Amino acid sequence: FGEEYGIKEARALQYPKYRWILDPIDGTRAFITNAFHFGTLIAVEKDSGEGFRPMIGVISHPHVGVWLMGDGKKTELHLRDGSVREEHVRDTERFEDATLLVTSHWTTPEQKGGHQLQELIDKAKLYRTWGDCFGYFSVATGGADIMIDPDLNYWDVAALVPVIEGAGGALVSTNGGNPLKELSAVASNKHLLPKVLQVLEKDR
Repeated sequence: FGEEYGIKEARALQYPKYRWILDPIDGTRAFITNAFHFGTLIAVEKDSGEGFRPMIGVISHPHVGVWLMGDGKKTELHLRDGSVREEHVRDTERFEDATLLVTSHWTTPEQKGGHQLQELIDKAKLYRTWGDCFGYFSVATGGADIMIDPDLNYWDVAALVPVIEGAGGALVSTNGGNPLKELSAVASNKHLLPKVLQVLEKDR
């Protein structure tokens, strides 16, 4: 199931079934402008009869030779020299201390959003774009506190779920639901996530 080659459904006649989810270049604008933020997203999903669910996710940044691998319980950073270390989200509790990332500003044509996003931007200590998969990499490794994407494809989000959850964080849709069905994402820690969702829910 991928952005480049479409969907090939699992052909197993019995459960469990497995499938790969592939996004070869996540962050196309970063890639074509020679910025290292682009990456490759890989997930392995399992269907035990209740639908596919990601088991393992990978966020790889090949330009700098690092990748994250998570299984929902643990997330590890792999470095080019072969070393591996476990990663965790930051324990930030206040908006005023938080770093907020998005892929692009909410007023640009390629992004969706509204004044709720601007309210979050105004509350945060630091706000930056160039998100894509790099934003989720940053949250999982403690480099940022919140990453928001109002509009995603399935191959954009499948690998992110086990990586963020394995690092001790949570990833939900912008409505607070299942990001694999609602195809949007908010990634953060347990302290900030409810506060982010409370702002995003305003005037809906």
